[in-house]
Amino acid sequence: MRKFFLSLWTLASASFEADKWATIGMSLLIIISSASSVATPIGLKLLVDAVARGRDGEVVFSVALIVASLVISQCVSLANLIMGARLREATGLILNRRLIKLTTQIASIEHYERAEYLNELEELKDDISSMATVQNNIITMLNMVLRILFTLILLGRVYPWLLFLPLFGLPSVWASFSSAQKLHQVHKGIMPLRRLEAYFCYLSMNAIAAKEIRIFGLRDEILQRHRTLRKEIDREEDGIQIRNALRVIVAWTIFSIGFLGAIVFVTVRAVSRQVTVGDVVLVMTLASQVDSQVSSLSTTVARLFEIIKAAERYLWLRDYGKQANMFLLNSRTETIPESIRDGIALEHLSFCYPGTDRTILADVNLHLPAGATVAIVGENGAGKTTLVKLLSRLYEPTQGRITVDTIDIKDLDIEQWRERISAGFQDFIRFELLARDVVGIGDLPKSENIAAVEAALGRAQANAVVAELPGGLQTQLGRSFKGGVELSGGQWQKLALGRAMMRPLPLLLILDEPTSALDAQTEHALFQQYTRATHRIGQAIGAISILVSHRFSTVYMADLIVVLNKQGIEEVGSHEELIANHGLYSRLYELQSSAYR
Repeated sequence: MRKFFLSLWTLASASFEADKWATIGMSLLIIISSASSVATPIGLKLLVDAVARGRDGEVVFSVALIVASLVISQCVSLANLIMGARLREATGLILNRRLIKLTTQIASIEHYERAEYLNELEELKDDISSMATVQNNIITMLNMVLRILFTLILLGRVYPWLLFLPLFGLPSVWASFSSAQKLHQVHKGIMPLRRLEAYFCYLSMNAIAAKEIRIFGLRDEILQRHRTLRKEIDREEDGIQIRNALRVIVAWTIFSIGFLGAIVFVTVRAVSRQVTVGDVVLVMTLASQVDSQVSSLSTTVARLFEIIKAAERYLWLRDYGKQANMFLLNSRTETIPESIRDGIALEHLSFCYPGTDRTILADVNLHLPAGATVAIVGENGAGKTTLVKLLSRLYEPTQGRITVDTIDIKDLDIEQWRERISAGFQDFIRFELLARDVVGIGDLPKSENIAAVEAALGRAQANAVVAELPGGLQTQLGRSFKGGVELSGGQWQKLALGRAMMRPLPLLLILDEPTSALDAQTEHALFQQYTRATHRIGQAIGAISILVSHRFSTVYMADLIVVLNKQGIEEVGSHEELIANHGLYSRLYELQSSAYR
């Protein structure tokens, strides 16, 4: 129950934050709307009785009451429609902003390896639009409750036993609530299937996938798999929908019995002149309203249940982020060093992917000297990318620790540590922004500094890319936007490398296959310049540069080469030392060199 009210409060506060005046206005209209709903039945009763008695004045008053109630009801409905649409859109924006903040404030990225997290997040993204209607549903529910209350007062005045009529509608409320709960359980169970179904849709609209879909003739295969998944999803959903429909039929049968009984009862009393004909009309009108009121209430309750469940997922994500960050941000006692004097050390470092027993690195011990350019090589799956993610604290070690001049990096503020590092990744993002921003966001405080951006492009040897753009740094990139310019893979990667070069004096620079889309000659020339520049930085502040590459023509320029193999370190040394050892590095180097002879 505490979780229910906490979820409700979370959503209601978002609605109030989005548009407090619309929230207040819709809440005040509840009373007016509820009162107008019973004014019409009262007017009908008075009209029938006035006609039966031949009282013209009362007829006019009754007609005026009916017309006024209908006009007020229509005006209130229109006002609610306008304010409701505005409130729903504003609340959706607030919830989307909160979701963006929640998902991006988690300091590590290892939760993206967890299927249960991805399932919850996928459902939450789908539920934002329904969560935005929470205030509308609360108001509708309160409106129905007030209408039923007013209806009960009027029924009780005709005959006290009629107060029990709404009780016949309780099975309908229960049926709707129970159906919503069971449908939620089914949806939760089939979420992996729905994610896979959505993935096939994504493939059909993805420009990168489009090439292979056509070359390999995958269209029919994707359609068939999508069709098979949809049949399985429909089978699960149809089964619960049929069972839910049977519950609703039974519930409404019970209400129909009560409704019919009330009409018969009041009609018999009218025949014996214990009540007026107007009372019969009143009861018939109110009873039919109870029917629609209970129906609306049960539907709203079911919808509100779904919204609350979505809010619980939102709270789950918030709590998950807090717990993850408590672990990551638990110390923060040490000051980030201005320079590295000794180096970075990995001590008995091990790592398994979260939620699995798959060991990627096991008992790794390594010292990266201050000021060194370090190359990391190894076969696919050896743990090269995992190692650099551990250094940037995108992952946390399963065992062991990483130190900077004997300071455990867990004792450093994670945000401040990341402000002193920079990185370029093989799976870089093609930010469809202005070219200036694509590079400049590598150092946000300087993102609009044209000189800083041009200097970074120079360090990445990417000036030529910008020179070819029609608007230079002010050119919109990406075909998703009108007038946007599309780049080649190599051009995008050069801009990404420029982004990594925006911070001129990082303590740690990580380049994970940063030139995979470039030709070998361009890469070689780039790293000759890069190595000279990093040596200067290394001498100034002891900065360490790490290069992950599969091209040994580049790797040999590094001061230190680390060879990973089978979850650990196979060899460490300079190019000359490793060649002389005739080990794994020597064999791989010879194998790759022979291909160019």
